[in-house]
Amino acid sequence: KESLQKTNLGSLKVEDCVNLEKAMTLNSKLDGHMVQGHVDITGIVKKINKKNNSREFFIAFPNSYLDNIIYVGSISINGVSLTIAEIIKSEENEVLIKLAVIPHTYNVTNFNMLKVNDPVNIEFDMIGKYVKNILQNKTLNS
Repeated sequence: KESLQKTNLGSLKVEDCVNLEKAMTLNSKLDGHMVQGHVDITGIVKKINKKNNSREFFIAFPNSYLDNIIYVGSISINGVSLTIAEIIKSEENEVLIKLAVIPHTYNVTNFNMLKVNDPVNIEFDMIGKYVKNILQNKTLNS
């Protein structure tokens, strides 16, 4: 029930493409950010721009999650580790971010199938979530 509430799984149809990647092993070199596969919320694709060979994806999600992102911070969209290229706007109900997707990532993930208004799974940076939790608990316990 929780997975259906937090993810886009309920909107998938038979033969829809999903991103799967082998898990990193503890003896492998760390590269990028750590993606656990724990979806925090879903967002909506608002716009897609083609820039030469790459793409810019504009993703919106509830403003209540604004404190989980920073400019050039890490975010996972549909299980793909990306960097936030820009925080476009933060309004009362919605945050809009821009993500630059390089040709290789676009071609080997389901980003090449995404359309405007498609729901996407969002996982915020794990380290950022721990820091946020520590700071909130320190404030609560003061």
